Amino acid sequence: MAKVDAGKDGEVLEKIKMVDGVEDASATYGIYDLVVQVHFQSIEALDKFVFHELRKISSVRETITLIRSSCVT
Repeated sequence: MAKVDAGKDGEVLEKIKMVDGVEDASATYGIYDLVVQVHFQSIEALDKFVFHELRKISSVRETITLIRSSCVT
């Protein structure tokens, strides 16, 4: 999840959607502006995405990472 500068949601979404590993990205209402679902084979790949891709986008102000332990579909 990410907080972004006011009015920059769409711009940031377009940048995030182009990054390898991103499965879905959506604008949201509430404390966080965006929810980004990703899939990586390793924690190192996740680290690279968070620290070198997502947080490098200039309008991204804050992120929080949640790792899913299970899923019901």
